Amino acid sequence: MDLIDINLLQVIVESSLHHFEYTQPDIHAITLIQANTGLRIGEVLQIDRWGEFDQDTMVVHCEKSDQVRLILKSDIPNILLISYLSQSPLFNRSYSSYNHQLKQVLPIVMVHDGCNRVLSHIYRYYFTRQLFISGFTDLQIQSLMAHENLVSTQRYLNMPLYLLN
Repeated sequence: MDLIDINLLQVIVESSLHHFEYTQPDIHAITLIQANTGLRIGEVLQIDRWGEFDQDTMVVHCEKSDQVRLILKSDIPNILLISYLSQSPLFNRSYSSYNHQLKQVLPIVMVHDGCNRVLSHIYRYYFTRQLFISGFTDLQIQSLMAHENLVSTQRYLNMPLYLLN
């Protein structure tokens, strides 16, 4: 079992994005959105269409709380805005079909709770750690991740991830 540092996490995320870009564009779009915004998979899948942008932001309702998150249009690569702009619903996938596709490409990762699984949350871990490396404070990251308490954010920042051989 190997500990995943930020460099290996970046390689895992970028290689999966590259794979899906050429094999399954809708999965690529979903994972790219997660990696660039930190949205949970359920939050991405519930977006009706990009037309919901109001000027430069889009409101996304959080899965786990009554909060709303504002996503900057600049955080979404332009190619996705162009490719998926007219579709409604934006993505026609279920959570289970999305995770099934991830399992075909991503390595199995063991997270802090000891569970071995491939999980779409790997993109949230990546986003959180990128924010931290960029100089964001724990409180700023908590807000961007829509965590109700700082402890959840600190788990994302500090918990070890392991790659299972």
